[in-house]
Order: sequence, then C-alpha cells, then structure tokens
Amino acid sequence: MVARCVPLILNNSKWRVKDGDIFFWYDKWRDNGPLCNDRPIVGHPLLKIKECQLSDSWDVNLLENFVGLENVDHIVASLSGAKFGERCSSLDSIRDRALSVDDRLRRVGIPIVPKCHCCIAGHYEDINHVLIEGDFPKHIWSFFGNLFGLPVGSNSKLQVSSWFRHAQANSQEIENPYSLSSYDAMILEALQIQPVLLKVRQCKLIKWHKPPSGWFKLNTDGSSLGNPGASGIGGVIRNDQGRLMQAFASPIGPGTNNKVELLALLTGLRLCKSLHILNVIVEVDSLVIISWWNRGRCGIWYLEDYWEEIVSLAQVLTCRFQHVLQEGNKMADWLAKEGANGVDLTYTNNSILP
Repeated sequence: MVARCVPLILNNSKWRVKDGDIFFWYDKWRDNGPLCNDRPIVGHPLLKIKECQLSDSWDVNLLENFVGLENVDHIVASLSGAKFGERCSSLDSIRDRALSVDDRLRRVGIPIVPKCHCCIAGHYEDINHVLIEGDFPKHIWSFFGNLFGLPVGSNSKLQVSSWFRHAQANSQEIENPYSLSSYDAMILEALQIQPVLLKVRQCKLIKWHKPPSGWFKLNTDGSSLGNPGASGIGGVIRNDQGRLMQAFASPIGPGTNNKVELLALLTGLRLCKSLHILNVIVEVDSLVIISWWNRGRCGIWYLEDYWEEIVSLAQVLTCRFQHVLQEGNKMADWLAKEGANGVDLTYTNNSILP
C-alpha cells in the first residue's frame, strides 16, 4: 500500500531550496516540475542551486545563460521566494496546498486514518490543526501573541495574514541599535536576538580599463535572440593606449547563449593570431566561460571542438582570462547584437563605432 502511494506523494510535493543543496535541473523545486522537463540542459547536468548564488544575491548572468533572458525573471522569482521570501514556509504551504497532512492525503485519494501524533488526544489532522489548533502550535501562538501583544485566532490562514499585516505596519529599519524603543529592545532581548546594522549600499563605477604596457585586450560577447534563436557574435581588440586594432560583428544563425559566447571568444583569438598579437588579456562577461577556463574543461559536449581550439590558441598566445561586468563590456555587447541583427562587418576605424 505504501509503495503504491509513493509516486502520488512525489507528484504532489516539491523540494525546499533552503541552503541550495539540490539539483538545479533534475529536482522539483518549482511548482511546475523540474527544469529538465521543459528546457534543454545547459552546462553541468548535476549543477546545484547553491552554485548559482553570489555572496548576497542570485547570479543573474549565469541564470540567463542557462534559461534565457525571457525566463530569468521567473526563475529568480521562484528561487528568491523559496529562499529569501518574507512569508514563512507554513503560509507558502497553505497557498500551494503542498503540506502533506492526513487530510490532504485523503483528498488526493490516499487511504489513511487521519490522526495527529503530536497531540495527546490524537485529533483529526488537517492544515488548521497542524498550524494553529494542535497542542504544540497553540502553545507557540500563545507565547508570541502575549509577547508581541497580538490576538490569537482560530483560522491559520487569517492568523498568519493578520500577523504579517501587523509586522508590515510596524516594521522599521534599525540603522542604529541604540535608537531602539524600550519596547522593541525588550522583545529582542526576550527572543535573544542581537540587532544587526544595515549594510550601506555603495555605487561602484564600472568602466573599461587599458591593458598594461606591451599587452592588448580582447573583449568578446555573444547575443542570442531567444536562446536558442537568431544569434550573433562580436569582439574588439585594443592596445595599451586604448586604440582600436580591429573589431568584428557577425551573424552565426540559430544558437544558444553558451554557444555564441564561445564562438565569439574563438573568433577573437583567431583574429589575434592573424594580427600577430601575442600578449592578450581576454575579458568576457560570461561567468560560465570563466568557470570553464578555471576548471580546465567545457561543460557541454557538443561545444568541445570549439573549446579545444580555444585552449590550443591560448597555448600559442600568451593569454590572461578575466571576468568583466556587462557595463565594462558594452562595445562587445553592441557588436554582438549587431551580428544577431544580420550585420557582418570588420571595423578598423573608431569613428564608425559607438
């Protein structure tokens, strides 16, 4: 009986993101199933969600390479809601009807005798009982209700919504812990919580920098209108004075983000070799390409031929690879978009470039 119910339970449940130690492509952390069901796998198939996270945010550039520009907002919203959402997991479970209480299992056709094992009397186990009416949740609600001076109701959904409304109406940013009211300080002390100072956000100027003396800099980028879709590549080579040596834009037909980024890099290195430019600093805004270079391998089997030629050219030339933010790669980005729109040109004059 239990074995027959397992597929049904799996189809009506999903993973919590938490610390991100689940598979990005294969685990069901979205409402509509694993990503591999409706998108081709890009990059390493066993990628963990935590590998898509920066120090304090999601790596939007990496996610865009995986799922495309038109889908990245939805993916970030799903990840952020699961990990950093303001509402508690119980409220999410109510909304998504994914909390597997006995009442829920009976509703989807799984024969089971409903009984709450957390209560002495063994009451009927439904959402409301687990979240508010049971012995344990009732004790929790009562404790914090008395602490914060909030009423305790009998409906879990209304209760949680009411508390969140109260929190939003009374929330404040604590810029200085010594400016707390005595009441707030008393609550934090009772909860054994230390106030945390807000991080001051600072603006950072991003621009292109000249390479060291005797070096050249190659900036490349790819553009895929649809991922996959009409695609183009672009790149620019400048010397240590910032003077343009050569730039290119070219359409390559249908392709994915990773393919066009790799082809743009390969075309740029070929151009450096043909111009007898040996000392090259390579800048790209794709963290996927940089991660491949640092690991010494490409994560996509059908791009291995391009990758092997890139490695071979890098051994002939003296290359340094480094990541640059999109704002510092605007010229290559513009050239790549021109290529995606059908432009196939080589530039040697700064006056015709933006």
